[in-house]
Amino acid sequence: MPVDIAIKWMLDISYNPKSFCKTFHITNPKPFPMKDISKQTFDAFNIKIPLVKMSGWFIRLCFSALYYLSFLLRPIRGLAKGFYYYRYYMTEYNVYDMKNTKEIIGDNLANQFNFPDNYIENVAREFIKKLNENQ
Repeated sequence: MPVDIAIKWMLDISYNPKSFCKTFHITNPKPFPMKDISKQTFDAFNIKIPLVKMSGWFIRLCFSALYYLSFLLRPIRGLAKGFYYYRYYMTEYNVYDMKNTKEIIGDNLANQFNFPDNYIENVAREFIKKLNENQ
């Protein structure tokens, strides 16, 4: 969810009197598939790695195995903890009730999420560039 869209929605909702005492989900109605996020992020780092589709239970098993293996292999401990912490986001998908949000923002929420095909890669490259500038 781009922060500029989230802020705009929050402001629009907070200024609307119809929003009083309601819950609003500020989420992307067209989330990026994990495969696209992974591929474009690796591309931004110039890492060429084949991506293979796997079932969620197998990915959770691999993350858990890596996590517990990290207690024996100290050099991978930080990486393993990171993967273990974010495993839910890599294996699950949530759909939120956008009824209240649509009532205030309008039914065309999804139209605000028409990003170029390489959007994530561009964001990641910009992030890398800023990291390098700050070193």
